[in-house]
Amino acid sequence: MTHLIARAWILAFVLPSVVPAQEGDPFLGRWAGTYRTESAEQGPFRIDVIPRGGAAYLLAVRMGERGSRYEVAGTREGDTLRFRGRFQAGSGTDEAAYDLGGTIVRRRLTGTFSSPEASGTIELALVPVAALPGEAVPPGAAVLFDGAMLDRWQRADGKPADWLVRNDGSLEAGTADLVSREDFGDFRLQLEFLLPLEPAARGGRRAGGGLVLGGDCEIRLADSFGLDPTKESCGAIASGTAPRADACRPPLEWQTLDVVLRAPGELTVTLNGVVLHERHRFDGHRRGPLRLRAGGSPVRFRNIWLQPLGP
Repeated sequence: MTHLIARAWILAFVLPSVVPAQEGDPFLGRWAGTYRTESAEQGPFRIDVIPRGGAAYLLAVRMGERGSRYEVAGTREGDTLRFRGRFQAGSGTDEAAYDLGGTIVRRRLTGTFSSPEASGTIELALVPVAALPGEAVPPGAAVLFDGAMLDRWQRADGKPADWLVRNDGSLEAGTADLVSREDFGDFRLQLEFLLPLEPAARGGRRAGGGLVLGGDCEIRLADSFGLDPTKESCGAIASGTAPRADACRPPLEWQTLDVVLRAPGELTVTLNGVVLHERHRFDGHRRGPLRLRAGGSPVRFRNIWLQPLGP
């Protein structure tokens, strides 16, 4: 056990903490900055840029600290992304609908918005990706994947585990689910995962995968970056419970999932430091193996460990 823990700690230190979103698409990611009106009012403005296949993009717009999310369409033209649409913003008891238009070119997002009430400009920059909050494997925890060996796993049909172990020490989903060779009761589980960029897919099939525990309770893994939480979002419980917040990072970036499971069926799920479900109750809890879903997408995993919890 000691040498497995040491190896996992070394891998967590050596492996890069993130894979830049721009590796897959130059516009993908969160852009943030400031809006300014003609009357010198200013405040925060955010746009999440989401590829939708071909030259099409969806831009999720938020004006102000707690502004509602609105969608506008974008189109790629060579090295430029052009967008246009309408969003609403409230100030006290007043609400205004604004026409928004702009471009992303040479790593710079600029645009203008206008309505009969006011007009102004926006200038945003791509938000740097924060490093994952690395955590050492706790004493007494079992390292379920150490970056090299799959001896703790097998296929759901009982055949040897055949998922690809990549040169960077990550595990890439194959065609059949993997299940742990051991059964577990109460525990804390942590793993890191990376979702591929699949712009043409929609809903839960967009970079889909999952984690099953406690018998048949499944936590969805899917690319829901920039979208309002739904029952198909990353971190949703497959029985029909949406996460309380949107905490999904863009695809091609490493993310951290932390799960605490206790009998008789109580689940707390944290994604990238944001609590999505707190002491969620579900029926049918039983001691059993873990299952990593093969959802048809090359989802990658690393640094998987499990810490048994006492009563």
